[in-house]
Amino acid sequence: MQDCGFSMIMDEDLDILVSRKIPARQGNRNPRAVPWGTFPTKDGNIAICVYMNANWKTFLEAIQREDVIKDPRFKNLGDRLKNASEVEAMVTKWSQNLSTEEALRILREKKIPCDPVLEAKEVLEDPQLKSRGMIQELRHPLRADTGVKTAGFPIHFSEFPADYPGPAPALGQHNEEVYSGLLGFSKEELEQWKKERII
Repeated sequence: MQDCGFSMIMDEDLDILVSRKIPARQGNRNPRAVPWGTFPTKDGNIAICVYMNANWKTFLEAIQREDVIKDPRFKNLGDRLKNASEVEAMVTKWSQNLSTEEALRILREKKIPCDPVLEAKEVLEDPQLKSRGMIQELRHPLRADTGVKTAGFPIHFSEFPADYPGPAPALGQHNEEVYSGLLGFSKEELEQWKKERII
């Protein structure tokens, strides 16, 4: 678990080794690229990722701001990082006047990496997650449909199902399997213990 978490913050940890400085919190901002974060729309938020200069030029064409292509404040990535607030203000001014669907359509036509920022309810209805078995409904032996949803197992095996195995067992549900199967007691002994309310 720690290995997985560490791999997700690798850049920040390596910054300490290179600069000898502790990375500071920057909120929604990425210290390596801009615009790279979430931006408001009329009806939600979208994530936008622009890194290379070629992407930046294409992005400006998408948002109809070719007028700043030659602006020295935004000439290359280093310049854009120094002027991140101005870049983000320009993107926000564009995005907040469009619906999420409109903004995504415009950006995707130019192949700019982007996606909607989903609310929890929208995530639970996501068709891709459903098809991958990542959203599963809990079932109970006494009442099959519970309406309660849970996250599935993210790792899939070709020959072994890794789906939700079921709820916690009911009281005494596996008595016979454990006492007779694993421990070798007879069924007669189990019946006697039940009468004596031992199990």
